Amino acid sequence: MIDLKELKKYCNPSYLTIRNDKIIVGNKGLARLSKEKMRKIENDFGIPVVYSRVFEEISERMGRFVSKNNIISPKDKILVGLSGGKDSLALLHLLEPYRRKYGVQIYAVTVDLNINGIRPWTESNKNVENK
Repeated sequence: MIDLKELKKYCNPSYLTIRNDKIIVGNKGLARLSKEKMRKIENDFGIPVVYSRVFEEISERMGRFVSKNNIISPKDKILVGLSGGKDSLALLHLLEPYRRKYGVQIYAVTVDLNINGIRPWTESNKNVENK
């Protein structure tokens, strides 16, 4: 797990997606990251820092949309339909900084569509856990 206090010595982590296996840059300028700082973070934290101009553009557009439309508020609970595809995984990565910045709770949910004839959500299935 990345120590945010330590990371703040290098950059502004509010514009980064922090995973266990990598750091993804959402906005290089606002995060105050240069190539040199990214290399230093990789060396000092032992974790790759990934930058993609495409991801940065999507992150910026999403940030403007969320801000303009007041979509996310502090302590919100956000449910993301997780298919395992690129779109839903990208959305989870884009939302991660909001979790840290605003304390939102993000839940990823998958749905079994009964493809193999098994309905895991029926009462007759004893593997279902009710919460």
